[in-house]
Amino acid sequence: MGLRVVRDDGGPVRFRHAFVRALLGAVVERPGALLAIPGMISMLVSGQSKRLGDLLAGTVVLQERIPHGKAVPVTMPPQLAGWASTLDLSSFEDALALAVRQFLNRIQELSPQTCERIGNQLAASVHAVVTPPPPPGTHPWAYLSAVLAERTARAQRRAEHTARWQFAGAPPTQPAQPWGAQQQWGAQQKAAQPWAAQPWTTQPTGPGGDVAEAPAPGPFVPPS
Repeated sequence: MGLRVVRDDGGPVRFRHAFVRALLGAVVERPGALLAIPGMISMLVSGQSKRLGDLLAGTVVLQERIPHGKAVPVTMPPQLAGWASTLDLSSFEDALALAVRQFLNRIQELSPQTCERIGNQLAASVHAVVTPPPPPGTHPWAYLSAVLAERTARAQRRAEHTARWQFAGAPPTQPAQPWGAQQQWGAQQKAAQPWAAQPWTTQPTGPGGDVAEAPAPGPFVPPS
């Protein structure tokens, strides 16, 4: 069933925890003279739905995994494909989409009366947030299936587009280096190229207009 018993602090149970749970279950909570009423009352009162054995042993039951069901793929009714392409699904939230998907997956398990009642309720909820309205005479099952199929198709197209863009990639960019790394790199460059440590300019000197190379002025100001 995908359930696991752990201590209140999340650790594994010991022998005494299992013994207390089993003892209370056999004496008080099993159907008998008390009809398991104390256990049901404790589960209703407890914030974590603990039975008496869990309360006394200091344990809690967790749902570790959910059994996998057979999901039925949602199909687009052919007569609604053109209309579905014009839908505005910006207000169709994930919670409502999940409810519609669960209903469509269990539609074969429900009675006709229950199926009609839940289908009409979900169709009204979807109709309130999705435009334009369906063509006249559309069955609620077909309407819900078309809206969900269109939403799924658009999500798949967006995912494929994003995957293609990421696969094409962009020119790699060099990560910004911290200031200390930049200073260290500059010192290494100057050590490797002493001639590049100080920029030079040419200035005219002498009466003949001869030119001589002199260092360019820098930010350094000699003391007075």
